[in-house]
Amino acid sequence: MQKINEDTKQQLMVEKRKNEAARETIRKLLIEQSSMERKQIKAKCMEESLRLGQFKPERHGEHFRDVWSDGYAFEEMQKKLQKITNERNEIMSASSNLRKRKPSSSQRDVRRQQQQAAAGVTQLNCTPVIGPSTSALVSLPSTSGAYSDDGFVRPDPPKELTLQEYHEQEEIYRLRKEHLKKEEAELLSERDRMERGRALHIRELKRVQYEEASRYKDHVLLNSRYLLLSLLGKGGFSEVWRAFDLDENRYVACKIHD
Repeated sequence: MQKINEDTKQQLMVEKRKNEAARETIRKLLIEQSSMERKQIKAKCMEESLRLGQFKPERHGEHFRDVWSDGYAFEEMQKKLQKITNERNEIMSASSNLRKRKPSSSQRDVRRQQQQAAAGVTQLNCTPVIGPSTSALVSLPSTSGAYSDDGFVRPDPPKELTLQEYHEQEEIYRLRKEHLKKEEAELLSERDRMERGRALHIRELKRVQYEEASRYKDHVLLNSRYLLLSLLGKGGFSEVWRAFDLDENRYVACKIHD
């Protein structure tokens, strides 16, 4: 009977050593994994800081204060939106000038009479003339531009538009405005997504900052059972950590009051 008890004790000791060895192996693996995750998170934060922005210290009197500065993604977005605004203003100005040149009904009648008269003159000029005299070429001075008193040529007045040309140009401006409106809506939607990503990025930056400043950052083992892995949140008088229960082999959340 005594021998059986001794054998049982030895088996229990062996099992206990195995459990302790397995427990230590799990602890080391968890610490290694947590350290790798922290490095990856820091690298991602650095990358997102360039794209979305970061806090930069600025001096105010005798003290320094962290001020947020947007990244290159928001600067490029602002340039694109400003470009669309400038193009829209140009189209509105061109549309206003086009409405001033809209042909009226009286102008259309006059233009029709001029076209008919020009057609008659063309037919008259095309009538062949037969005679013994030889044909001579006479060069006439150009009357495309009128001379002012100072001797400079005045520019020709703007060409009058036909009704068809007016409607074609008006349709072009309308299509361009619709395209700009669609492009602006897409950019605004993208900016909203970027702003949500920026809010998450700011929260992650603060979490990493609090984690590095915490006294539990070096994977502390609480009550010989809970291995602290990463900080989840920080309040005024407490911290919440993601931990692993080495007895139950499961992840838990530990709230620590200072």
